[in-house]
Amino acid sequence: MYTETTRIGPKSGLQLAEYAEPRHKPTSKRSVFPFHCLVVDDEQRNRHLVTRMIEALGHKADKADNFDHAISKFAANGHNLVLTDLDMPYLDGYALAVSIKKTFRDAKIVIMTGRCQAEVSHLMSTGTVDAWLFKPFSLDELYKVLDALKSPDESKSADRKEKRRGNIQ
Repeated sequence: MYTETTRIGPKSGLQLAEYAEPRHKPTSKRSVFPFHCLVVDDEQRNRHLVTRMIEALGHKADKADNFDHAISKFAANGHNLVLTDLDMPYLDGYALAVSIKKTFRDAKIVIMTGRCQAEVSHLMSTGTVDAWLFKPFSLDELYKVLDALKSPDESKSADRKEKRRGNIQ
């Protein structure tokens, strides 16, 4: 597992080792609607870490290292969520988001970036992307973003299941 201070970013100097539980620990491993996620980043280290974070939250994750690999994997494997880096060679994460949303309107897209919010505000205002994560980000921040992406029907269903288990008042 990961601590709330586990950060991902180009200067984080991350070591993949043993980590503590996240501060906002889910009541069950699958308390957030289970996503089948495609993690897209040209940096192998970031792909690996984000994949481990996704899996630690109880979701399935696959990896791709560029636009072309992401498009072919997304179409072939039934993913319902893409976490992509914004800045990649050739075609960037925003171009990937636009391409996927043209065909799969219900797909959820999260862009990860090391840029500041002011630099990407023009992209954020288009509504193409469902959420943004600014590097470095923690497991808690990732959990909150994924929790916010579940649909109202999924949220109600998860709440009913938790009530039956006695985890929600």
